[in-house]
Amino acid sequence: MSTATPNTRVLVAEDDAMVRRLLATILERGGYEVVQAGDGSEALRRLDGQPVDAIVLDLLMPVMDGLRFLHELREVRGLEVPVLVLTASLNASGDDERRILEAGADRVARKPVTAPQLLELLQQTLAG
Repeated sequence: MSTATPNTRVLVAEDDAMVRRLLATILERGGYEVVQAGDGSEALRRLDGQPVDAIVLDLLMPVMDGLRFLHELREVRGLEVPVLVLTASLNASGDDERRILEAGADRVARKPVTAPQLLELLQQTLAG
């Protein structure tokens, strides 16, 4: 069963190549068109040539991390593309999640996520 409308394009920004390919495979099987980037800087370059409907973003990446990417996306470029942040580093108090949302993410989830969870989270992110 497809969870995406035709031609829904998602940018996956994740520095771990194996995790990035796994996320891309799950999304492609869910009916999404996927663009991949290994860090925030590469993700911004990908956005220059290919507008996307949503972004799945890792927080801890080299070159440009997820928070800096969110700043560039929202404050510098003024883009309102829905962003789902997946991170293994969230503190129990909720401060990290609040900081990520304040930086411009639409939704935050803790890694690891299952394929059904990823597709559901992305659907929720796209729905607003």
